[in-house]
Amino acid sequence: MTKLRPLLGATIAPPKLTSAELDVLAAVDHAVDTTVGPLAEEHDAAGRYPTRSIAALRSTGVLALAVPAELGGIGASHRASLELQVRLGAADSAVAQIVKVHDELVREIFVYCPPSMRDSLARRIVDGRHMIGLAVAEAGKRVDDPWTTTIVPAGPDGAATLNGRKVYTTGAAEACVVAGGGSCFRQVAIC
Repeated sequence: MTKLRPLLGATIAPPKLTSAELDVLAAVDHAVDTTVGPLAEEHDAAGRYPTRSIAALRSTGVLALAVPAELGGIGASHRASLELQVRLGAADSAVAQIVKVHDELVREIFVYCPPSMRDSLARRIVDGRHMIGLAVAEAGKRVDDPWTTTIVPAGPDGAATLNGRKVYTTGAAEACVVAGGGSCFRQVAIC
């Protein structure tokens, strides 16, 4: 069974996780040691999307952590997701924020998305290692204003276009799937 290195010595008790959760977190630890941590200062100084760190994490299986097991994901517990965030945040808070948003959106999408979309989205996340980004808050809008963001349906290449003026778009810069339009994800653009 995979064993994780302790966080903050004995301050935080070791998590009780499944072997699949432990395997992904061990792979994340390796990516943190070899890529995420060493690049954190450079990414922070540049103030740009941490492309190389996210690329390193894609190969760990972490993007499938919150995909339900019945759809081919790991179906990880919230405890595993929290453990992931602490481990990433200790190395690079920007990377942790991007992965946190992806993880939360995956959990929410599989609760609210139409059943007809679930298999396709799961395949994109699990097999395609697609990252989900958030594009919700619109400039100059109040909560009771209608959304002005639109999505042009997918063309022959399968890509859709998301149009709008967003002021909060965590991870959307290089995401493969962008969710917007509120917590029910009325709009999902898939690249």
